[in-house]
Amino acid sequence: MSAVRLVSVLVCMSFVASCGPSQAEVDALERRLSTLEKRVRSLEGGGGGGMAAKGKAKSKQKARGGKVTPSDDKAQVDVVGEVEAVMLQDADEKWPVPAVVSAGEYRILASFEAGGAPVDAGAITVKASTPMRVVCAVSTRTCVGELAE
Repeated sequence: MSAVRLVSVLVCMSFVASCGPSQAEVDALERRLSTLEKRVRSLEGGGGGGMAAKGKAKSKQKARGGKVTPSDDKAQVDVVGEVEAVMLQDADEKWPVPAVVSAGEYRILASFEAGGAPVDAGAITVKASTPMRVVCAVSTRTCVGELAE
């Protein structure tokens, strides 16, 4: 359902009781709301059980001195450089870096200023069991993936 249709339905519902949405529209709105809530929780690290939440929990464990051991098909990715926040994005999800992620291709989304919107700053190929790091430069507003030393 488009954002325009969603707004139309909500405006209509608030002013005129007789123009309410069909049951199919209500169901679609509830599914969309649920999806958005899960996405917000995963981006905030507040649960949801998704891979982003699991990666964030492992990152917190590492920060507390715990040892993170990626499984055979995953690798640790850390961040270095002049950047406020970095996320890796594949076709389905986003993971805040540092994170343990599955092997694969990811876009690097980076915020270079405090409170700034993330921008597409590069790409990284993560190989299984190969620690990587994302290195960012504010001068070029780019990030690259490289093997961790």
